[in-house]
Parts: sequence; structure tokens; C-alpha cells
Amino acid sequence: TKIHYDLPKAGQVSIIVYDLLGRKINKLVDKYQPAGRYNTIWKGDDAAGNPVSSGIYFYQIRSISFIQTKKMVLSR
Repeated sequence: TKIHYDLPKAGQVSIIVYDLLGRKINKLVDKYQPAGRYNTIWKGDDAAGNPVSSGIYFYQIRSISFIQTKKMVLSR
């Protein structure tokens, strides 16, 4: 899954994937980034690199003044 995001201001950014129960599955991004347009990819794995099962997952993008959560469906 390719995740696109835009940063209007430079700052610390994190993107974390959660399951339906709210458990953290994987942290995709956790770094300072300048303003701009970015992409990151989730390969359907957990933090240890193990594949996760098909289902509904959420990813949350956080920056200094912005938090957004979106839903995604993983189908294997």
C-alpha cells in the first residue's frame, strides 16, 4: 500500500499502522522532514517483518500541528 502525504511545514512526522483493536502493527515513518510531498509504502508486515493477515487496518499520520487517521483494507 502506497501512502501519500504533504507537509506544509517542516517538522517531526510519524506514520503508524494499527489493527482494528488499536494495537500498533508497524511504524513506517518517524523522522524530521522538510516541507514537501512524500510517499511511503506498507508491505503488509508487522514491526518484526512478519506478514499480517487480511483485514482492515488504520494508519495515523502525525506532525507538529496535524493528526489524521485513515482506513485501509489488506487483501491477500
